Amino acid sequence: MKDFASGCAGRKDLVYDVIVAGGGAAGVGAALAASRRSRVLLVETESTVGGDLLTGMPIYGAWNSLGEQCVGGVLNDLVAECRQQPDGFIGPVCDWRTVYGLCLSPAALHLAILRLLHACGVHVMLKSTLTRVGAKDGHVVELEVASQDG
Repeated sequence: MKDFASGCAGRKDLVYDVIVAGGGAAGVGAALAASRRSRVLLVETESTVGGDLLTGMPIYGAWNSLGEQCVGGVLNDLVAECRQQPDGFIGPVCDWRTVYGLCLSPAALHLAILRLLHACGVHVMLKSTLTRVGAKDGHVVELEVASQDG
């Protein structure tokens, strides 16, 4: 995925409905959900998105203690993408404390996140930090983002 920041250094005319600061689990979920109805920019300080989702640890809370899926939305989209990859979807696994964790291949999940962000039209600025917010009448009217590209 091409880093969007490299193409917008110094530009002042970019307009978004939603800007998400942070590309971890919550940020990716927020950006994907918002992209269904809005122009979205996702700003991430690291060199990729996904955060702790990419550690290989089970995702707890997506299945209840009976082994039934209880979270949907963006998670369904990510799981569907992972299922398309060999060994990308491992499935819910019980750890014998009546807790189920969803196990996905970190590589498959990373690719799924990148594919969905691209497919949904989310612009991503990597290695970038929000440095200033300008507001007028209680609404954000401008942001300043610092990146390695300027």
